[in-house]
Amino acid sequence: MKVYTYIYIALLALVSVFTISYPVQAFNSLSECLIVNDIGKFKYKENRSNMGNGSGVVGASEHFNDHIDKICSGSYSNIYELRGLPREEIYEKVISIDVQVTQHAGADSDQWLLHELDLGHRTYYGLPGQSLTVQTIDGNNILVTISGGGDYRWISGNKVIDIRYTDLQLEKPEPLEIVTTYLAKFPSTMPAQTSEGMREGASLKKWIKDEMERRLWLCGKWYMQVQLEKATQDGIARDVHKHLETFVNYREKYFGIDGKADREALSSYVYTRNHTALKAKYEDLKQWWADNKDKDITLP
Repeated sequence: MKVYTYIYIALLALVSVFTISYPVQAFNSLSECLIVNDIGKFKYKENRSNMGNGSGVVGASEHFNDHIDKICSGSYSNIYELRGLPREEIYEKVISIDVQVTQHAGADSDQWLLHELDLGHRTYYGLPGQSLTVQTIDGNNILVTISGGGDYRWISGNKVIDIRYTDLQLEKPEPLEIVTTYLAKFPSTMPAQTSEGMREGASLKKWIKDEMERRLWLCGKWYMQVQLEKATQDGIARDVHKHLETFVNYREKYFGIDGKADREALSSYVYTRNHTALKAKYEDLKQWWADNKDKDITLP
């Protein structure tokens, strides 16, 4: 039996290799991932720039961390053009922009990058927030959120670019020269879409079903970590519980299947450390999904 397990793991590794969509070369210097000079009136702050490891803005979406991603952070400000002005006027006119560029590793986790990009600007049940829009700048499609400032996001191959600034009163001009300069360095590979299309019909249903698929996929990745002896059943139980509970909640909302019993069972399995029952529930939900994922769902 152990031989078959090793063969299975090897096959999964091969699949992972061949699912890479873009050639991946990790950043070696800040100049590879950031614009390390002034951009128009915005001064590049060298002392606030750094490079390290991390998943960047998609990390909060549960981007699976069985690989190493390289992240660069930089900052720009127009403070220098405001020297000599009264403090109140400086406060009204100063704009500080933070840029984050993440080179993802090209692992199979990257298949969800586009999906994970806007998860933070959606409700728990996947509905886009009112301030989330799709904009086209210089022929590039990007996600934009204007709320207490601006947040501009897009993917460029396996890279994720996030540019944001704070403006609680929404009275300052958008720093679009920063956005266009980074788009020239990292052109968007996001598909064409409209803000309206994101919120209706087939596009919204696809996003919801993709999120259900992703949650089961994440559980499978955690169980593979146990099989590879990189994690323990105790160590992954809460993660698996969280993803299965989200799946059950989505199924309840969009497929009309009451989830109370499943939620109670999942909580019980984690509390009692019944890992066998937890894994069996995962397998049951995965089979249900295989049998039902092509069915239509009801939107609110």
